[in-house]
Amino acid sequence: MRNLLLLLALTLPTALTPAAPPQATQEPPPIPLAPPTPELLPVPHPDLEAFEPQVADQIRQYQELTEEALAEAGATAGQKSGAYGEMGRVYQAYGLTGTAEVCYVNAIKLAPQQARWHYYLGLLLQQEGRFEEAGEAFRRSLELDPRYPPPY
Repeated sequence: MRNLLLLLALTLPTALTPAAPPQATQEPPPIPLAPPTPELLPVPHPDLEAFEPQVADQIRQYQELTEEALAEAGATAGQKSGAYGEMGRVYQAYGLTGTAEVCYVNAIKLAPQQARWHYYLGLLLQQEGRFEEAGEAFRRSLELDPRYPPPY
């Protein structure tokens, strides 16, 4: 009994002492799941009134498909880049070079390692007489993939 009282006497003060507050641990910052999205340029919708109705409808269909692809929840940067780039090709084919350029720039921002968008931007800039900028775009395309564009 005496041993029991001695044991209680030794442990009771520590059992009644309030526990020290837990030390605040600094948690590491969360790791982002995906790299941040680059700042993209707004793509204007050009006036299509001057085009034949069938051509204007085709461009509108491409615009809708592109907007759907960009809004898709699971779309990767590569997929979005492809959507912008292909839309740029459609705009360029119909002479809407200002809007096409914005699309190519966005495609490059989303997938800067894709040689083809640098190449198409170079073609557009060359078409516009902006030869120095075109040369830079072509050089970048060749740096990324010396075999692009493939021979026909």
